[in-house]
Amino acid sequence: MTISERLMFEMIIFFKIVFLLVLLAGLVAFNAFWGELVVGKLTNLRTDRFNAGKIINTGIRNILKMFNKSTADNFFNDLFLLYFLTVVIIAPVVVLPVMAPFSFWGQLNYGEVLYSKDGLLLFIVLMAMHPLYYLVLSIGQRDNVAKLSSYRIYKQLLTTELPLLVSLLSVFLAFGTFDLHKIIQLQNEYTIGGLPAIGCLIQPIAFLSVIFVVLSKDHSSAYSVIELEKEWIGGIDKGRDLFFILVLRFFNNVHIVIGAMLITAIFLGGYGPIFYTGHLDKIGIVSSQHYIPIIQVSIFLLKTSAVLFIINFAKVIIPKHSNFFLMSISWNRFFIIGLLNLITTVIFIKQGYFKW
Repeated sequence: MTISERLMFEMIIFFKIVFLLVLLAGLVAFNAFWGELVVGKLTNLRTDRFNAGKIINTGIRNILKMFNKSTADNFFNDLFLLYFLTVVIIAPVVVLPVMAPFSFWGQLNYGEVLYSKDGLLLFIVLMAMHPLYYLVLSIGQRDNVAKLSSYRIYKQLLTTELPLLVSLLSVFLAFGTFDLHKIIQLQNEYTIGGLPAIGCLIQPIAFLSVIFVVLSKDHSSAYSVIELEKEWIGGIDKGRDLFFILVLRFFNNVHIVIGAMLITAIFLGGYGPIFYTGHLDKIGIVSSQHYIPIIQVSIFLLKTSAVLFIINFAKVIIPKHSNFFLMSISWNRFFIIGLLNLITTVIFIKQGYFKW
């Protein structure tokens, strides 16, 4: 590659980044505006004006308050902080609908989107369940969480969840199909640095499909999805996958897991679908040796969210003045999480689950 070609390539990347940042800023403002509008309709509250900047600033202040000791002791703060950071980092994925027509993955067949009811139904269910999930969390919560009105809860929900939900729909659009099984089967056709490129975005879809069929008590379908996952993950038995299903089903950490996997896809999977042109390896911008397996980071954050949930749940059922060691010092739980992750990661590596 000549100097002029390299310069042109870098200029294209630069303008792509600028375009994405401008688009992201507009989408954040639109999400805030749309969220307040819809929330006003849902709760029958009058909204005389829509100030996206005020909503965003309020959200940032609320997040910063979580580092305060008194606020950090609330029930779901640890999970919400992890969740918020996940959504903030993954927010650029909302540009996928714009980039989908220029996808580097080949021809798209949007006709299949219209005729596949499974994927469409799954997305509708997710859209319906997320507001209910947060509304349930708001009932009976202590301290500051209990003081939140339903209006504020819905507003906070819609202005933070919407980018993640849009990103899920974007994955379907980028693949040109809502057929979950077909998406999973496509992974072998494209690789980046020897790793499945599409596989980076398949995993959240696979997990969601498993959750969906488990909730509908269709365990035969769940097993069929697991079998398809095994084709690209390799070496994972049904028992371990079913454990993940139980974690996702009973801990309600779907948003954290999805966000973690999408983060890995974008930042550790060769820039994901946004910047990858098929030539990054060849010109030396990204070395194939620098790729990190998607499954490792996703499992790491899955275990972290699960442990956080267990500890926070223990804080509710254990008396406030108990001598239980987890309640004494706040950093104890983070030390335990790190220790558990270190132990389990070493075990997984020794058993050959992670291929370096």
